[in-house]
Amino acid sequence: MDLHLEGKTVVITGGTRGIGRATAELFAAEGAKVAICARNADHVAAALKKLEAYGVPAFGAPVDITDSSALRAFIHEAAEALNGIDMYIANASSIASGNGEAEWRLAFESDVIGAIAAAEVVIPYLEAAAAAKGDASFLTISSMASTQVGGPDAYSAMKAALTNLTKGFARQYAPKKVRFNTISPGMIYDEDGSVGRLRAERPDYFNAMLALHPTGRMGVPDEVAATALFLSSPRSSFTTGANFVIDGSMFTRVNY
Repeated sequence: MDLHLEGKTVVITGGTRGIGRATAELFAAEGAKVAICARNADHVAAALKKLEAYGVPAFGAPVDITDSSALRAFIHEAAEALNGIDMYIANASSIASGNGEAEWRLAFESDVIGAIAAAEVVIPYLEAAAAAKGDASFLTISSMASTQVGGPDAYSAMKAALTNLTKGFARQYAPKKVRFNTISPGMIYDEDGSVGRLRAERPDYFNAMLALHPTGRMGVPDEVAATALFLSSPRSSFTTGANFVIDGSMFTRVNY
């Protein structure tokens, strides 16, 4: 299936590891121009080298998404370097879990304010792309943790807020053909990611979580990335305001 991504531009936060890295590489393989950011400059440089190997223009910079000014500047620079923006993916997260004030502030600044600050800058670019080409997309990466409550937790609450925010944007910008959707992954295994660290540091808990999966395994970043490509592409032009759960049916919740 041709997703009509060749020559289009996508901006991905947290694009050097895990879901973000996998998504960036799949876009590049489809011929899209890709801009990425992450906090670690060396990781950004390594990811850019891999993206450029696909033969597409790529742009990147070290950015902490809790620094709204730096994030806004990066988006403008990406648009200038790659001649506009057709798709934006708010993937980066602090993964701040806990009930201390510091965790709540960090989760709010990264997941909610990060998306709002980005939207303020990127929406005009997306509106221009939609007016010229008929479609543009803003995708947020939430988590199935947003539906689970074991106790007060900043991460799950802010991911729930992000999903709600995305739906609100979807209704506001639907007339302009700018689509907003959410992906809510379950436990996605990446050796260098949070689940990989969980396996190394708390193997008993990791194995208990693994046992809850009817599929007998956790997901991998490419499986989320493939959905991100489809939702961002014009092939999904009538899909907006949706929350796509990718959890291997680990959770028993029914998404009516």
